[in-house]
Amino acid sequence: MLALQSHQGFKNIINALKGLTVSSTWTPTAAMPSAFYWPLLVPYALRAPAPVNSFVRPRNRIMSTKPYVSAPDVFLLQLPVSAPHVAMQPFESGWGTTDEKLCFYNGILIGLVHEQASAEYRLVSLLPKLDQRRAYPWPSSDAFGEALAACLQTSLTWKLRCEKDADQHPVKVLTNPTEIRAAIQAVLTYSQGESTTCPTFIAQCMT
Repeated sequence: MLALQSHQGFKNIINALKGLTVSSTWTPTAAMPSAFYWPLLVPYALRAPAPVNSFVRPRNRIMSTKPYVSAPDVFLLQLPVSAPHVAMQPFESGWGTTDEKLCFYNGILIGLVHEQASAEYRLVSLLPKLDQRRAYPWPSSDAFGEALAACLQTSLTWKLRCEKDADQHPVKVLTNPTEIRAAIQAVLTYSQGESTTCPTFIAQCMT
């Protein structure tokens, strides 16, 4: 079983990431999709095998700009290195290969990988936290939502932490799949600038 990072170690990384929040003056238009498809999160042992592309709807997924206008202070996903359909790739800028490690699920950008502190897991700052000035292969907001949902659905073990204002509010632990799905939806709605409310929570799946 994956040895999850200690609570104190997780807090140390969160403290180090507080200053990474980015902002934008871009305003979403009425045509921007606000709904996300979140399949029901169920225990891994009860899940039926799913085709690799079962959560992906065909569409043009690459955008020229970041699809989010704000982000919570902390939006981190901890995944085992063996998580299916997850790949890391260095970012290729106009000046060559950088030391930025992008994280993709099934070819869709979901975040930026932090330096691994363990051979067993990786920490990913999710898409709303990424620097809007970088020419990343930005997915649409609904493509990211679907990729994140599928990643959680297919991974044996994961831990997701969101804090709108780091260390300012108690962090609620969520275990109910419906509550987890609603909380993630609320974070993405907030990140699109469609709500001023962003939950603070930890959600995890351990098998």
